[in-house]
Amino acid sequence: MKIPTVFAQWSDTGVSVKQIEDTAKKTTDLKLIIEQSGFFQTEIGEFVSKAVDAAIIFGSLLCLGYLMWGAVDWLTSEGDKEKYTSARQKIMHAIMGLGILVSVFAIWQILLHFFGLSAIFPGS
Repeated sequence: MKIPTVFAQWSDTGVSVKQIEDTAKKTTDLKLIIEQSGFFQTEIGEFVSKAVDAAIIFGSLLCLGYLMWGAVDWLTSEGDKEKYTSARQKIMHAIMGLGILVSVFAIWQILLHFFGLSAIFPGS
């Protein structure tokens, strides 16, 4: 059974692709193979940390997209007061959303630092 190289790229365990392939040849224990590959995180702290980081990144991308949508609406408003107001509100809401995300990120980092949670949530 050949394990794709992509599994070993996410591994922080230092296990080589050759070792994973050897384990796969010797055993049918799928859980052991997956744990050695590092494809899925087995610790809840790492999962939560990566989930929070991913949510912040995803939210930031959504806010930037909404900001661009408002900018395009502003440019295409052609003097129409209603379109201009709608575009201005989109831009303001996107900026407020980015502000909230920056605040959430700062609070997350403060919690990790002051309460010593960086040991529980590595990688943040």
